[in-house]
Amino acid sequence: MIGINSKNPKIAWFAFRWKERSEEEILALLRREDVVIRDQIFDFALHARLGHTVMYPNLIGMIRQDPSHPYYFRVRQMDDKAEAERAEQQEKKRQCALAYIVKMDTEGETGDILDRKIQYFSKTYDPTDEDKTLLAEILFRWAKRRATRETEIDRLLNAGIGPLLTEPFILRHVTELPRDLCSAGKKKIEAAVSRAGFTDDRKREICLRYRIYDPKVVTKCEIGMHEDVFVDTETEENDEDWTRPITYNVYRCKLCGRERREKTE
Repeated sequence: MIGINSKNPKIAWFAFRWKERSEEEILALLRREDVVIRDQIFDFALHARLGHTVMYPNLIGMIRQDPSHPYYFRVRQMDDKAEAERAEQQEKKRQCALAYIVKMDTEGETGDILDRKIQYFSKTYDPTDEDKTLLAEILFRWAKRRATRETEIDRLLNAGIGPLLTEPFILRHVTELPRDLCSAGKKKIEAAVSRAGFTDDRKREICLRYRIYDPKVVTKCEIGMHEDVFVDTETEENDEDWTRPITYNVYRCKLCGRERREKTE
């Protein structure tokens, strides 16, 4: 038999190579059981996918979208292998990057480069909780080395500590972290503290520091969460323009009775 379906692979391959075929034709050939050179055709198409030729650049993608195709699982295995190789390379890069950060910390680095490396790592490598805890400790030590005042430490930490907060780190440094953490950081602290089994006095100290509401140990008003209601309007003379008195709205917290005045326009 002469042609693409010849039982002689050399004849079939000669017939395949010297006839121009569309990707749809190649797709159909790979379905035919009477074509003994299907694996050779598939390998040829694979080379096209890898850029060795431009004859069939979309063929592998077409097979990937068709689970009924005989070569679908071959393509899936190929994709899985490629993904595993990418993951392995990414893991090697992650380990090298983390080791470099640890080395900088060990050497007492105080410049901004260590902070930038930590931020880049946390955004690039999807760090594990163990990575986050380690990086948070390094960032915390770096901020202490770099700063001379507590407010300066808070400023340095605020930019990058939030995404790195883990329960072990929080429980070790719960009263040393910046007071004005973002809401996500406060929620992490609240969750960690609720599971830690601290005494009520310790919980109260933490809740007051981070303005976290816990009805068992702190009231809303103690952390500034007043529930104000309008009660009156007050007017007083304007020293700069006696024809235009100053008007205030008066509000009173319905929980604790604290009053505050707010100047109207």
